Amino acid sequence: MLGFLIRVSEDELKRFQKNSNLFDEKLTEKYYKQEWYLDLNKAWEGIHYLLTGESFMESTGKPTVLGRAFFSFQILDKGKSMGFESPHFLNAKQVKENFDELQHLTEEDVRKRLDPKIMMEKEIYPEVWDDPEAIDYIVDTFEELREFYIVAAELDQAVLTLLR
Repeated sequence: MLGFLIRVSEDELKRFQKNSNLFDEKLTEKYYKQEWYLDLNKAWEGIHYLLTGESFMESTGKPTVLGRAFFSFQILDKGKSMGFESPHFLNAKQVKENFDELQHLTEEDVRKRLDPKIMMEKEIYPEVWDDPEAIDYIVDTFEELREFYIVAAELDQAVLTLLR
């Protein structure tokens, strides 16, 4: 399972909310080569754990500002399965709130939040946390996520997240 984010304008988000099939169409245009796309690959649940201290299965559906950077629990199309078929979203105002929280996390803070033993106990996907390079992978991917949010906040964009 892979996680990814895309940045869109507020107008585009509103169109997706009215017709979620338009989101599916957007993902047919070689999205993986677009500047508005970020692939978290298999790091998605490690990122979620970093932000929340929880596995995806432990998620309550009431995330903190920081925790909603990947799973906001605001679902684009509630008729589809949460996170797997229908993306979560943050509007542009919420993106700025998230960026304000993300920018305060230093690399040292990030590393302190990543406990490989607990991550293995919680079965955080992809369960490779006993390898020291796996933590480096999450730290690097988190920095990509933060940079993605910087651009989204500067451009007054919304963010959608999805697992596939």
